[in-house]
Amino acid sequence: MKKTYHVLMIILCLLYAFVVALYIATKSEVCLAIWEIYTILSAIYFLIYFRLLSKYLGFKEKEIKIVTIMFIGLLVFTSIAHISSVCITRPLLRGGYDVPKYYLIGMYPSIEMFIDYIGWGLFTGLGFIFISKYIKDNKLLKNIFLVLGIMILIGFVGGFTPIQELWYIASFGYGFGPVIISIILLVKKNN
Repeated sequence: MKKTYHVLMIILCLLYAFVVALYIATKSEVCLAIWEIYTILSAIYFLIYFRLLSKYLGFKEKEIKIVTIMFIGLLVFTSIAHISSVCITRPLLRGGYDVPKYYLIGMYPSIEMFIDYIGWGLFTGLGFIFISKYIKDNKLLKNIFLVLGIMILIGFVGGFTPIQELWYIASFGYGFGPVIISIILLVKKNN
């Protein structure tokens, strides 16, 4: 696997953190739209990256398909949530319509958040666990994927409890985990 893919994953995750911070600092509708579009683009890259990584790690065709299905699930669910927000919910709000909070992304509980959580929490968590299961010859990488997958699933389940902040465990897992994985693979490749 080319080191470019790992470098792009690191940049993608760091830029994502920047986009989130920019929205938190400004609360701007433009920043929110950028964040939502960037989230969809991130899901596309996750699908590409983890499919290529599965091939690179020597997974069998059936195993690659399972990992691919998990990240297609991520892409489909997060795209539904964010496209509906950008193209339907936000224009309705700008038009003066009173959209109930249970439709709004970023509100708890809401339909858009639930759909997005399924993508990033359930499918990504399961995807990481499946990757862990199929790694044969790299115990460090196997354990990192397993721990990240468990963290993401704990955050996913925690996101539906009264302690909604538990979701940040999942965010950490899929936000910083790929950076750690990419760095490990870059270092391994250089050795």
